[in-house]
Amino acid sequence: MKKNTTYEERKANGICPYCGREKAVPGCIMCEKCREQNKERCKKRYERAKDKGLCTRCYKKLSIEGQTMCRECLAKMLAKDKEKRYGGVCDMDCFNCKYDDCINDNVPECYADLPFEEKEKIRKRNRARYHELKERGICVKCGKLPAKEGITLCESCAHKRSKREKRKRAENQQISKRDLWREQRKCYFCGGECVQGQKVCTKHYEMLKAMAMHMRESERSKIARERLKKVYFAGRQQ
Repeated sequence: MKKNTTYEERKANGICPYCGREKAVPGCIMCEKCREQNKERCKKRYERAKDKGLCTRCYKKLSIEGQTMCRECLAKMLAKDKEKRYGGVCDMDCFNCKYDDCINDNVPECYADLPFEEKEKIRKRNRARYHELKERGICVKCGKLPAKEGITLCESCAHKRSKREKRKRAENQQISKRDLWREQRKCYFCGGECVQGQKVCTKHYEMLKAMAMHMRESERSKIARERLKKVYFAGRQQ
């Protein structure tokens, strides 16, 4: 009890509660020296847990493949983040979440009155974050889960975006741009004039043709064709 009382007294007086000598750094309860020491301890503990394949949050359970946390700790962290953003209680059901723009990095209303220079700093920081997460194969929205193959979003965020866009179109009684182009017999990708007998313009027709040829000559396609041949001829021999 005495130890806790000393901790609270030092903290209230702006003194580092760990060493009890130096003043605490603004915005932190520790002094600069204790803060650096604590940072090093946490870093070493994190690396040890990561090397052993343990959760870097609870240090007890095995981490999920491709993540540094176990399933329970990851769910708690996402729930805590959601509650902090919206002030409500998270039910940890991301696919049926009551918050339509859950775990999306929309600019808060408090940024609206910031000067241009501050807004530009935020944009640069967001762009840098986007490219960093994209290179690492992490979802560029939540920044926590692995991105789905072929896109930059995880399964949860992709589902959220699709649901939000459908709701907006229903509210505005609008159809998507590509659905409109398809109805007007325009190019599906750019809305230009289609090649006769095709659903795309000349430019995209050539692009798709080149892509198909490249895929046909790829090593993966050759392996798949050989596998299908074996299955086909094995069936005929029977």
